[in-house]
Amino acid sequence: MKPPPPPGNPFLKIFFWKRFWRIYPPYFIALVVFYYLMLRHLETRTSAGNFWLHLLLIHNFDIDAFFGINPAFWSLAVEMQFYLLFPLVLMLRQKVGMKSAFWFFAAVSLVCRITALFLQDWSQPPSQCLWYFTLTLFVDWLLGAWLAEKWLAGQRLLGASPGKALALGILAVALTWNKITAVFLGFTAFSLWYATLMELYLFSTKPFGRWEKTIVPVGLCSYSIYLWHQPLLGRVLHWLHNFGLPQTPIANLAVLPVDVLVMIILGFVSYKLVELPSINLGKRLYKKMKRRMPRKITIQVP
Repeated sequence: MKPPPPPGNPFLKIFFWKRFWRIYPPYFIALVVFYYLMLRHLETRTSAGNFWLHLLLIHNFDIDAFFGINPAFWSLAVEMQFYLLFPLVLMLRQKVGMKSAFWFFAAVSLVCRITALFLQDWSQPPSQCLWYFTLTLFVDWLLGAWLAEKWLAGQRLLGASPGKALALGILAVALTWNKITAVFLGFTAFSLWYATLMELYLFSTKPFGRWEKTIVPVGLCSYSIYLWHQPLLGRVLHWLHNFGLPQTPIANLAVLPVDVLVMIILGFVSYKLVELPSINLGKRLYKKMKRRMPRKITIQVP
């Protein structure tokens, strides 16, 4: 497989451009909405500093801001920081190959985890800033990138089999039973299990089934669903309780399909009204800039 362009290539400019318009504007709108809602409810009021940390996507470095406005937003900060590390991955890949680049970041992650073992106060709950640190989790993101590269080349990375997937799933669940093993290896164990399932699915020769075709629209608006699902899932349950739903686990489980359906509808609306217009705006702006670029550095947008 032909290696990707080196970091100085316009490829990276297009990558960052497309990622920004795909992710940030919908995130910004969701951030403003949730921050406004928190200001309206004094019992959950948050600071302006918290908002600015979220705006700059560095709230994962502050324990008070980590889950401060919307608990789901922590991963977007880490994801954007992963993208900033991406040029380094490409540089290492050019020089030593993807396998060596992966193991380099795996070693970095191990050092971060061992350091966190000593910094963690084990009389307290695990610190998100320590265990969800960017360099700690980057190896999990890189595993997915390596899997995708192998798949594009028609090769397997993990030698996935149903038995291996089952064993990894059991191992991942078992690691969650202990606080130390859960934070030290749990996230990566689930990442490895999920990557194994993905490889099984990607190399499956079965045609798409009816259920797979049915959930394609859900997949298209999955990012918007992610932006809005938390804490609105809890709010929907709260509204249902106000209308007389018993506050019992069985009742909550019974209305879970309604809860999920509301989130899917909201995600679809957000996808159509915010996400797609943002992507299209990015394309239009790129075309305008491309006409002004010197001919020697223009590239085609996929």
